[in-house]
Amino acid sequence: MVRAEGLREGLIIRLGKDFYKVIFSVTHKGTATMASMVHSKLRNLQTGTIEERRFASDEKIDDLLVKKIIMQYLYSNEIAHVFMNPETFEQIALNKKTLGQRGAYLIENMTIPVELYEEQALDVIFPKVVEIKVTSTGAGLKGKAESTYKEATLENGVVIMVPQFIKTGDIIHVEVETNRYLERVREKS
Repeated sequence: MVRAEGLREGLIIRLGKDFYKVIFSVTHKGTATMASMVHSKLRNLQTGTIEERRFASDEKIDDLLVKKIIMQYLYSNEIAHVFMNPETFEQIALNKKTLGQRGAYLIENMTIPVELYEEQALDVIFPKVVEIKVTSTGAGLKGKAESTYKEATLENGVVIMVPQFIKTGDIIHVEVETNRYLERVREKS
């Protein structure tokens, strides 16, 4: 058990029958008339939905002791992503709903940490930021401020909004959790 004020990013908890991963949590200190509250953003690991919850700071929450195992991503089908333990060759499937749009960043044969609870795969630990190539984007608008955005398709098929100066073939940094453009990668000299 953990007190709500002890919630931190990446922690997996159980609320009722469902498992949740803490995406964000902040404690709001109380005043003389109001008690302290914890505001958390949680991802439901069964449905992939994001929920916001408030807890009393001293509320007890059931946290799970999970194992992190480096696994190899093999393939995806209509309902699941399949991973293999490279030491035992055991394969596990993780429901596509759990990863949601993050599943687009899986690349065949990549190794990535998978979180397990009682031999059940719960989630995959993606890097916060990935480097990825832009495969297509429209021409920039002439005379428009650089704060104007346009659509760009990435090599994994994800479509995001990027600044006008980004062109086809550029390598960019993208935040995995939000599909948000961060910056263009500078060419190494």
